[in-house]
Order: sequence, then structure tokens, then C-alpha cells
Amino acid sequence: KRVGKRKAWQVQSLYNGLSNLVFLLPLANNYTLMTAFVLLNAFAFGGQFLMDSTLADVIDYDQMLYGERLDGIFASTAYFLPKAVGAFASALPLTIIYSVGFVEPLKGCPGANETAAMAAMAEANVTSCSALDIRNQPQPAGVELVIRLLTGVLPSLASLLALAFKFAFYLRPEHMGDVHKTIEA
Repeated sequence: KRVGKRKAWQVQSLYNGLSNLVFLLPLANNYTLMTAFVLLNAFAFGGQFLMDSTLADVIDYDQMLYGERLDGIFASTAYFLPKAVGAFASALPLTIIYSVGFVEPLKGCPGANETAAMAAMAEANVTSCSALDIRNQPQPAGVELVIRLLTGVLPSLASLLALAFKFAFYLRPEHMGDVHKTIEA
């Protein structure tokens, strides 16, 4: 049975919201499981093409209402806004993480902070930094919590909010037949 564009669009938001929650699980040093969860989460991005299809429906509906096709205005807005928001969304989490005390990893081996590297090697009773993973630094307790909130909770809430908007979205498949008939007339 065919699912339809509208339901697939809604399912994509639901799946994205739920799959982000896996980042709340404790995955420290379990890189195989972490990779599996990232791939599971990335699967939701396959539904992004549905936005383009829905945008085409909105453009058709607007043409039916106002008699003019404004593809360029809709498309430029639809593609510019995510880029503008993306710039902000890239900087804000880093600012928040640093504000709760994120400690930068050591750079290099023995690293920019040679005293810390030597101390870590002495504590682990090794003579070579290649035998010791000293790049990652211990983080304050709040840092891990903020990272989990920013990668798990916040995206899940945003996806579920998008789902609510998608349920309220006016254009339904049964409307689009009338829209196309009106445009062609």
C-alpha cells in the first residue's frame, strides 16, 4: 500500500525526533554502537527531499490563490533561511558548551601543554605518548549534560514540533487535485 507524501513527511519528522534520543544513551568509548546510532539517525535525512515536493505544492496553491507563479521567491526563501539559521545554530552550541567549562583537547603528542602530557604519561606509567590517548581532556560534569541536551533533547523537541506543524498543514492530497485543475483552467 502506498504511504503518500504527506504521511511520509510526517513519519520523517517522527523518526528524526525519536532517533535523536539515542544520543542520550551512555556510549562512552563504544565506537561501534555510536557509529550504528549515527547511521540510524542519518537515515531520517533521506526524507529531506519531501520538503522540496511540499514546497512545489505550496507554490501551486499560491498560484491558484493569487494568479502568479512565484517560484523564485519561494525557493530563495526556502533555501536561504536554513543557511542563515544554520550559521547561528553552528555557533550557539559551541558557545554554550564553552560557557559551561569545556576543556579543549591537547593538541599533538606531547601537545601544546607538554607538562600535562608528561603528567598523564607518568600517571599511566608509560614512557611514550603514543601508548596513551591524551588528546581528550576530562570535562566538568555539566559539559556532558549540555552536549546530550544539544544533540539529543533539543533536536528531538524541534522534530516533534515540526511534526505538530505538519499535522496542521492545510494542503492535503485531496486539495491538490482541485489546485491543479484551477491552475490549468
